[in-house]
Amino acid sequence: MNKHLAIILIFLLIPLSWGCDRQKSKVTPNGKVVKIGVIAPMTGPDKKSGESSLLGIQTALQMQPYLKNGDKLELVVEDSKGSPVKAQEALGKIKDDKDISGVLVMGKSDSVLAMVPVADQYEVPILALVATHPEITKDNNFISQLSFDDTFQGDAAALFTRDEMLISRVAVFSDPNDEHYMFLAKEFIRKFTSVGGEIVEHVTTLPGEKDLPGFLERL
Repeated sequence: MNKHLAIILIFLLIPLSWGCDRQKSKVTPNGKVVKIGVIAPMTGPDKKSGESSLLGIQTALQMQPYLKNGDKLELVVEDSKGSPVKAQEALGKIKDDKDISGVLVMGKSDSVLAMVPVADQYEVPILALVATHPEITKDNNFISQLSFDDTFQGDAAALFTRDEMLISRVAVFSDPNDEHYMFLAKEFIRKFTSVGGEIVEHVTTLPGEKDLPGFLERL
């Protein structure tokens, strides 16, 4: 494992280790600083998600601001504005800081996919916290995912629907403007039909709020 990625993972596990070790001796600061980049939508339509995610990390730092070796953790935050283009630009700004050990990205799959073409060029370890599109980790050596990817999620959802809920006919809704939802829908459909399920309809043009009741009734 890349040593910088290991630092990021240790950072994410701080709240757990703090809870288990709070009775032990305190960490002695050694004066060194480890910078962690954070790219999140701090403005735009996903502002609340970005703000709450950053607040969670800041809370963890308040609880335990040091790694076990005494290194102090410091955040360098860049706003992706919920845009793939801005997310790539934010990564470009962060990579210019040579002291950055790695980057946490709190954004949708579209934003992280925009980083794939430059990830190897920038050579900055990136951990996608919520983005799950499987193409994120393909053809690059510097991006990792924390969550199960859409292939796993689509398969699990299809098998649960068919084998546990015993549902044989479903309609699938997906947003054509979102890479995550489109891939997840395709994977669900592939797996669901492979185990004998039937897709009544795949809806990619979502009805307006007023039209939704009648649309659902038709289905």
